[in-house]
Amino acid sequence: MEQGMGGNIEALQRARNMAQIELAQESGQDLITWIGEHANDFGELVAEKPALLERLAQDDTHAEALEEVKKEIYH
Repeated sequence: MEQGMGGNIEALQRARNMAQIELAQESGQDLITWIGEHANDFGELVAEKPALLERLAQDDTHAEALEEVKKEIYH
């Protein structure tokens, strides 16, 4: 994997995309429907809490961070 700022940005974007796919699958929705209903809330959440996206990108904190996302956007 690429190191430095570019690699980090790519890893965070990948984590963002994968989290949205996981959340859509868990909710039983197709990705397009999930994005239409929840992507804005997800985007606002990670903008308010940028460390959350970093936690989603790490294997050891991913599951916990995903649960936090669910609590926030499905309230």
